[in-house]
Amino acid sequence: MLPLLVSGLLAVTAIDMLGSIASRKLNFNYANLTPLSILVYFSLGYRGHFLSSLPWILIVTWLTGVYDATVGWRLSIILRATLLTKKSTQRR
Repeated sequence: MLPLLVSGLLAVTAIDMLGSIASRKLNFNYANLTPLSILVYFSLGYRGHFLSSLPWILIVTWLTGVYDATVGWRLSIILRATLLTKKSTQRR
């Protein structure tokens, strides 16, 4: 299960880092990348069901989600991801 956890952590780290840089350079909303993170979680569950039991799959997916919600969010702040709100996109 450790290789599955490491691959999940690497995937969300890549999404967070590359997405933050791209959102700043290309000026799109970083939150639009959420489906990619969800796809990682689903793929972890799918690949994990071949390797182990449901409790272990849930633990790996949960750990990946916690990592993404804490470390990933901090990475997006450090890399200054573009977070557009309705207020900032309205014309005056």
